[in-house]
Amino acid sequence: MLVQVTAILWRKCYKATIDTLNDRSKGQFHIALPQRNYEEFFVGVPKKDETSRGGFTLDVPIEPFSGSEPVGAETLSVRFMGEESGRGDWNIPSQRSATAYPLWRPNRGAPTEFDSDAREYLVIVRDVQSKFHARWIQDAYFDALPPDIQDILNSDNAGWRNI
Repeated sequence: MLVQVTAILWRKCYKATIDTLNDRSKGQFHIALPQRNYEEFFVGVPKKDETSRGGFTLDVPIEPFSGSEPVGAETLSVRFMGEESGRGDWNIPSQRSATAYPLWRPNRGAPTEFDSDAREYLVIVRDVQSKFHARWIQDAYFDALPPDIQDILNSDNAGWRNI
């Protein structure tokens, strides 16, 4: 089923992301998002586990995927470290081969090896009903995306934008 997208959050996947998802990173167990304000993208998702440094966790409800090899409804945690944390970044914790969002796992979305020429992205989109969907954009399918989505993904390594 196609849904109309109103906003997209994306992360271009570099070696660190591929290594994290393939259990090769010894210290990184999360998908890092650069310092930007993602709170507006996740509008309506309640904060939990708030910290004294302004940090919090969002349990983002991800809609089921009904394509080949369906995935049921999932919850994806997104963590903001806090303005006063010294880092001030956002991340998606516990993204290893067995714990990552199913469509981002190796041999499902993520490649097993990093290719510096590939256009690989993990995305979360918000639809017109304010529901969230998560996908992996593989290089082989990048050119089939609408031109405005290609332009957004090519505009920066990560971020979010209303469409």
